[in-house]
Amino acid sequence: MTDLIYSRDIDGGLPVKILDTGGYEIIKPEGEIIRCSSNRQLLINLTGHPEGRNWTFDRYFKRGHWADPGSLIEPMTPVLELFEPGGIIMDSGRPIPRNIRRMSSGVTVPASNLGIDLAARGDEVAKLLFAGFRNWIFSANYDPDDVLQEVYKGILIRNQGTCPFDARKASFGHYVHQVCHCILSNYHQREHRRRSREQTGMMEFQDGCRVEGDASDVQKDEGTLGDPGNNLEHDLIKTLQMRPTPDNRLAIQLIPLLGMGYNQGDMADILKVSRTAVGKAVKAVRKAAVQCGYVPDMER
Repeated sequence: MTDLIYSRDIDGGLPVKILDTGGYEIIKPEGEIIRCSSNRQLLINLTGHPEGRNWTFDRYFKRGHWADPGSLIEPMTPVLELFEPGGIIMDSGRPIPRNIRRMSSGVTVPASNLGIDLAARGDEVAKLLFAGFRNWIFSANYDPDDVLQEVYKGILIRNQGTCPFDARKASFGHYVHQVCHCILSNYHQREHRRRSREQTGMMEFQDGCRVEGDASDVQKDEGTLGDPGNNLEHDLIKTLQMRPTPDNRLAIQLIPLLGMGYNQGDMADILKVSRTAVGKAVKAVRKAAVQCGYVPDMER
């Protein structure tokens, strides 16, 4: 009995007869038969490469330890019936719909069957995530569940977008690995920005050193500019009044505005003075704070 095998999809999926007498017959779409007496001659004729891509017979046809169950599946439609004289791929005389494509194994898969069903394959996604990125997640002290949910969300977005999983273009494992790497990179950048701006306390000066203290304690000790009965504001005004220069007089007017968080431009508009004058007055406030001992003298 003559065996029938098929060339790879990249080489046209041509049927090849293995002759009982030895050798092979390649059946071309137009009916032409090419006889080959050796494996090397067969591969050269199929691939068009002068050395047959330097592949062996078993590797090309996926036999022996190269065997792949998918390679044993014959095309659902014989190759010779796919071609008409006009070169248009046909199926029983009708054009094959655009939403059908042939995989390299010969199995037809609807193009609409794209994306990853997380209800069915969510566990596989989780295993691939932690197998490939476990060290990254735990070394950065991320919550594994948060990262996994981000990956699930990224896959769902891609299912509805322009790059859903397509088994004709990539393996499931490779696709999920690439998605996990992309999601984790974005997650890392977002967490880095958040942690770099996060402050657990307020900076204060103790014994001439700048240290981080509890926000409530700092406010309790020093108060806030503009609060009634605030010792800080009282001491600053008293110090500025001891030397009533134009800058110090303006500085006294700035103290309540500084406590309300106004910037120099806003204060200049409110007091109807130039920004240069406001800048000098702010320096006077800082100088008074140094004299009162609230701020260390950084110029020493």
